[in-house]
Amino acid sequence: MLVVSEIALAMVLLVGAGLMVRTLARLSGVNLGIDPVNVLTLRVPLSGPHYKEPQESAEFWRHVVASVEALPGVESASVSRGLPIGDWAGQFFTTSNQPDPPAGQVPDANYIVAGPDYFRTLQIRLLRGRTFNEHDTQTSDRVVIVNEQLARMYWPGKDSLGKQLRMGTATGTAPWLSIVGVVGNVLSQGPDAGFHAEVYVPYQQFPWVLSPEHLLVRMSATVLPGTMAHAVVQEVHRVDKDQPVADIMTMEQVAREPMAQQRMMMALLGAFAGLALVLSALGIYSVLSYTVAQRTREIGVRIALGAQRGNVLRLVVGSGVRLAILGIAVGIAVGLALTQLMTDLLYGVRATDPVTFGVVTVILGAVSLLACCIPARRAMKVDPIVALRHE
Repeated sequence: MLVVSEIALAMVLLVGAGLMVRTLARLSGVNLGIDPVNVLTLRVPLSGPHYKEPQESAEFWRHVVASVEALPGVESASVSRGLPIGDWAGQFFTTSNQPDPPAGQVPDANYIVAGPDYFRTLQIRLLRGRTFNEHDTQTSDRVVIVNEQLARMYWPGKDSLGKQLRMGTATGTAPWLSIVGVVGNVLSQGPDAGFHAEVYVPYQQFPWVLSPEHLLVRMSATVLPGTMAHAVVQEVHRVDKDQPVADIMTMEQVAREPMAQQRMMMALLGAFAGLALVLSALGIYSVLSYTVAQRTREIGVRIALGAQRGNVLRLVVGSGVRLAILGIAVGIAVGLALTQLMTDLLYGVRATDPVTFGVVTVILGAVSLLACCIPARRAMKVDPIVALRHE
């Protein structure tokens, strides 16, 4: 029964690991709404007496972006407050067609402070209107860009360009913002969280609200982002050598962070499943080896009486196959129950996924059959004369 338990345990762990592999495969294939390839990100939390005024902060970022864009191999650069994946900054807002919603029903959206070329750098699709430019300053009309999800929710079937919304809940305390562009949806809370309403404001118009902290740099296809990190940091320090630079990562690394829990779970289950698979194979091998040793005389008698080698093979392998079938059956039953606990970690695959159970059954069956081979070959080579002298 110990061998059956080992096979059942291997079955459960392999199924769990298989479900996580399929989940990660599905998550990796999800369109995030951005192109993270060849994008470098870094954080510069501006500090010091030089940046007490909003305009000083804006001036710093204008110089940094201009310097970085002049580097060879850089296609575009921009700034933002937070990164497009994982940095959620929820803010309440109201629209001009419903400026005073009932209490408790004020909508909220992800609030992104961005600079010119932000959408180009991340390759977020522009669906209608325009993106931000250098003319969107404190002296110009207040503008905002919304994502497709927000436009569809509040102006279904209508053109949202020119419509207005206001950030915050208190009437009259914030300016009305005119929508000048609609962009594609971004999975800002990770690939398994779905789309949410998002608003983008130009950092030069609202520097006193949330100043930019992140620099995003898109490299050409021939340049690896990691190789340019030192040069980009140098340009930041060329503008202000006293500013710290932190969290230097590629956008691909940032995009993988929401899947860290699934990756860790897959690694753990995979490691334990591999160990359980080896133990179950060794268990079958040991049991059959012991059985062959105990039944050597019987096998010798069978061969002496005319039993074919194939009959001996079926006798030994049959014992191992019965153990494997019993263990796999128990493992399937237990797995169907326990994998329900993994539902929250799965994406695009059911906890009872028949493909995963089928593949694992084949793998475990093949390994079990392989474990039967050595004892079976040993039994087929029993010499009847030697066996009859046994004991």
